[in-house]
Amino acid sequence: MNNGQIGSILDFENVGRRSPPDIRPGVWQVDDPIGTTWGYTSDMRVSGPGPVIGKLADTVSKNGTYLLNLSPRADGTIPQEQQDTLLEIGRWMEVNGEAIYGTHNWVTFGEDGVGGEGGLRVRYTVKGDVLYAIMLGAWPGAEVVIPSLATGRDLGGAIKTVTLLGAKGRLAFTRDANGLKVKLPSAAPCEHGYTLRITGLKTNPPTWTESGNPPPP
Repeated sequence: MNNGQIGSILDFENVGRRSPPDIRPGVWQVDDPIGTTWGYTSDMRVSGPGPVIGKLADTVSKNGTYLLNLSPRADGTIPQEQQDTLLEIGRWMEVNGEAIYGTHNWVTFGEDGVGGEGGLRVRYTVKGDVLYAIMLGAWPGAEVVIPSLATGRDLGGAIKTVTLLGAKGRLAFTRDANGLKVKLPSAAPCEHGYTLRITGLKTNPPTWTESGNPPPP
């Protein structure tokens, strides 16, 4: 057995530029700065919460861990702009953290342009027998259609319930060749991204291994 990664984590720098473009089995993480520089500079531009949440969901959907780098001043204080971004991410996680903590990748990491050009980006995660669909972008309104969950695909099982994290009650849904069609509440439970919690499908197990290496094919 190749034990080359025991005690270590495969580490990438910057989401999208060097991190895996698809699901990578095994244990890995990506380091990403909260602004345009890794260390504090007076002219650095700080990312808002939406882009960071998008990178977090994208990384987790590909089986990775997201490490956000902060840029404190020389005296150790965190500038207010960075604090504002972190606090908003925290508010998002209070609603959607179930789809992030302790999860792993599904059989596909996601799809872009849901609902048409410029539409939602959807990222999938799994915990136990629950599938999460994290919808990134503007609130889709009264209904959303998830193409990856269309009939005709061999997903195993049958969808039993669909709920929205942060909202009460089950959501009405149908499935056809175009996808899973879900009736949404009249108002969004949060900003930046919204998570469907789906039960009934046969989910895949995690690919974690004791050595840290990807499992054999």
